[in-house]
Amino acid sequence: MTDIIQSQQFISEKYEEIIKGQKSIGCNIKTLESQVGTMASSIIENDKKIDFLGSRIIEIERSENRNKIEIQGLIERESEKLEDVVVSVIRKLGIRLDAGEIDYAIRQRSKDKEKYRPVIVRFFSSKKKDEQRIRKDQYTRISFDNSKKNDDESNVSKTLNELNAVRSIADIKSILADLQKNMTDIIQSQQFISEKYEEIIKEQKSIGCNIKTLESQVGTMASSIIENDKKIDFLGSRIIEIERSENRNKIEIQGLIERESEKLEDVVVSVIRKLGIRLDAGEIDYAIRQRSKDRQRSKDKEKYRPVIVRFFSSKKKDEVIKKKRMVIMNSDIKKKR
Repeated sequence: MTDIIQSQQFISEKYEEIIKGQKSIGCNIKTLESQVGTMASSIIENDKKIDFLGSRIIEIERSENRNKIEIQGLIERESEKLEDVVVSVIRKLGIRLDAGEIDYAIRQRSKDKEKYRPVIVRFFSSKKKDEQRIRKDQYTRISFDNSKKNDDESNVSKTLNELNAVRSIADIKSILADLQKNMTDIIQSQQFISEKYEEIIKEQKSIGCNIKTLESQVGTMASSIIENDKKIDFLGSRIIEIERSENRNKIEIQGLIERESEKLEDVVVSVIRKLGIRLDAGEIDYAIRQRSKDRQRSKDKEKYRPVIVRFFSSKKKDEVIKKKRMVIMNSDIKKKR
């Protein structure tokens, strides 16, 4: 009898420990599920950022050539005015074009002297470029039922006390009958608890597998987030580099009067040499007048359109800017004197 009571006490205590452990495991699973959900959202957001930055880079890399075309086979002549030549050629394709629709037209720089250097033409509108191109082409969740604790131990203790107090055989038989009934209830209760214990053990194994799966997912997602962060940093720095590269070797010169049949490269070389800088025409990638979108500007203002100069070397650009600043500072000192 004592062994049975101790066995039931042990099973009851183990059952309570298992229930507490399951509650703790349930909290851990919820925490992991929350982390997985947060990481999944972060990965989706990072994927969107990567897609946006990638498309932005493609757009930036294409923007420089968006409104440009290249014309080959045009013989190079002295004092040529390329904008008029381009207008004439494109009109022969049956396209209506005015010089005011061209941003600039320049010969592609080549170290070898060629008579047929390609002509790069940039339009203000991509529509005009596309029109020219078209014409040319025509040409389980599990729940548990918690069993209630019974007071079998107290009943057995009470029965033993009554057995000590009773002297008659009839009373002993009656007590034994009650004891047998209580024993039956204890055995049934023990069987029920044992069955539940086995179910809980199986469920704990299943929960352990789920926890390992969730932990593996968390590790994979964390690695993916770190990798995406690196991609975002790289793409962001790449965008900054591309956006700065266009103007890296350029300067703008203002106040140069525009003349008929002018050769801007020679004019630029002459102006920069006056600053005391040694410069050859071969160090200039191109020199063009900035096209004005305002067609109502006066002819006087049109004569002084800024000149955009791009050097092959950023070192030469920095030398010109530094020299220009020194000239301005010396001029201010003389005025104060």
